[in-house]
Amino acid sequence: MNAKLLLLAISLFAAPILHAGSPNGERAVTGTQLPSESSRKVMAGRILLKWGPYVEKVKGLDRRDWAAAMWPSLQAADVGNLQKASRAITYEGMRNALLGQRPYESQLIDQAARTKSSASLAMAKSLGDLGADLVFTPVTPCRIVDTRVVGGRLATNSVTALDASNPGGNFSSQGGSNSSDCGVPANPAALALSVTALDNLTTGYIRVYPYDKTNAHGSPIALNTLMANVNNDIVVPGCQGCTQELRVFSTANTHYAAFVTGYFMAPQASALDCTTAQDAGLLDLLSILQPKSVSCPAGYTATGGGCGGPLGITVSNSRPLVVGNTPTGWRCDLVGSLLGAIAYEVNATCCRTPGR
Repeated sequence: MNAKLLLLAISLFAAPILHAGSPNGERAVTGTQLPSESSRKVMAGRILLKWGPYVEKVKGLDRRDWAAAMWPSLQAADVGNLQKASRAITYEGMRNALLGQRPYESQLIDQAARTKSSASLAMAKSLGDLGADLVFTPVTPCRIVDTRVVGGRLATNSVTALDASNPGGNFSSQGGSNSSDCGVPANPAALALSVTALDNLTTGYIRVYPYDKTNAHGSPIALNTLMANVNNDIVVPGCQGCTQELRVFSTANTHYAAFVTGYFMAPQASALDCTTAQDAGLLDLLSILQPKSVSCPAGYTATGGGCGGPLGITVSNSRPLVVGNTPTGWRCDLVGSLLGAIAYEVNATCCRTPGR
């Protein structure tokens, strides 16, 4: 977290707060209760802190300059739209929510992540809504392609294939990262990308779309003037099981580059994973209560437990060890003896649901 950006966000919100509607004149619908104006600076500060590193690395902007430029929009945004924007997981979704524009992030993700056939769609729907139930994993923005480094300009009306997943490898053959696979696993359901068209010699547009689809399924990045640098943040399905995940279609003679900023994977059902945690030893030579406990491994929840020992033991109390509202282990209050050492055992059954 950048301390200077946090101070900037706080200082910006020391200005008077204006009440304003969304740019399209509609009041945002955010549920049964809208947040208060007093929470505006908290939500806006969250936006600045979350996306500051992103715009600095992907868009090449100083995060402090970007934060200052964002202030008029944050000050004037409908408070309901501001709440949506503060919860967004894609930059495009944040921007659209802040401005009260469609498509909203849930619609973007649901549309982009849907599978390609009615049969697979029916199977996916049995798991829930794709836009809500796909698991999104953000990654540090990582370059997967840059035609200025490898490949050269896209020719007018050309189509090229694009790798967006190469586990254990890198993207140097496309002009991308030469030291990392960008953290994207095999067969992602969809990818969050930041795509920039660069130094075009003719006007037109480029589209990024699934490898097994036509370019009509991509969002256009318009190049209306020559030698422009135009960026768009998109969520696009990846072709699962294909040799490559994406294609790029261009009507312009242009360079382009793309960063991956996250990926979506379908949820996976898996068997319950359980283990036993145990602590054993000797009680002190005391006849008073002696608490003994054992904790579950990180990520596991205690589903049961008990106390005992090979010589028999007096148990005053046996109960879960709770941190917050989560059972994290087991605790036994045991009674020792003045006559000799008594062995004890404390056991906890610890379980978790693995997978996505």
